[in-house]
Amino acid sequence: MSSDRIRSLRVLEKLRLSEVDKARIQVAQSLQAEKNIHLEIAKKEKDITENASFVYDNPAGEASSGIQALEASYREWLPKAKDILEKLQDDLKVAKENTEARRSELIRVNASHEAVKSLIESELQEIKIDQERKQQAEIDDISRTQFLKKKSNIV
Repeated sequence: MSSDRIRSLRVLEKLRLSEVDKARIQVAQSLQAEKNIHLEIAKKEKDITENASFVYDNPAGEASSGIQALEASYREWLPKAKDILEKLQDDLKVAKENTEARRSELIRVNASHEAVKSLIESELQEIKIDQERKQQAEIDDISRTQFLKKKSNIV
C-alpha cells in the first residue's frame, strides 16, 4: 500500500468530517426552528386563554356596551387566532419532518466518515503487516547467511 493512497484517504476523511460538521449544524438549526415554533404556539395559546379570561371573567350582571363590544371583538378575533395556531401546528409538523430528514442525513454522512476511518485503519494495518513481513524476511536472510558462513567454516 502506498503512502499516496493513505494521503488521499486522509483528505477524504477531512472532507467527510466537514460534511458531518455541516450536518450537525443543520440538525441543530432544525431543532432550534422547532423550539421557536413551540414557543410561538405556547404564546398564541396563552393569548387565547388570557383574552378569554379577560372577556368572560367579568362580574355577573355587568352587561355594559363596552363589555359587549369587547366580547364581539373577541369573537371576531378568536377564529383568526385559531387559524394562526393551526398554521403554526402545520409549520411545526413541517419543521419536525425537516429535522428528521436532517438527522437521517447526519446518520448517512457519519456512516460514510466512519467507513473512511475504518478503511484508513485497515490500510495502515496492511502497511504495518507488510513492513513486519519485510523485516522478518531480512532477519531470515541474515540468519541464513550467518548459518551458511558458519557451516562453510566448519567444513
